[in-house]
Formats: sequence, structure tokens, C-alpha cells
Amino acid sequence: MPGGNTAYEQAQADARKKAADRRNQARVQAQENSR
Repeated sequence: MPGGNTAYEQAQADARKKAADRRNQARVQAQENSR
């Protein structure tokens, strides 16, 4: 996406990755607890 929004786009991508990592970690933790 041209126009100088690369920093914004990178921040959005990083936020999405962090959110996905947290969801993934929560799912792993739930599996551990259900054993």
C-alpha cells in the first residue's frame, strides 16, 4: 500500500501477530489444563 503508510501497516501487522500469539497461547494453556 503506497503512500508512506508503511509504519502504520507494520504496526497493524505486528498487533495482529501479537493478538494471534496470545490466542494461540491461551489455547495451548487450556489444553494443558484439561489434561
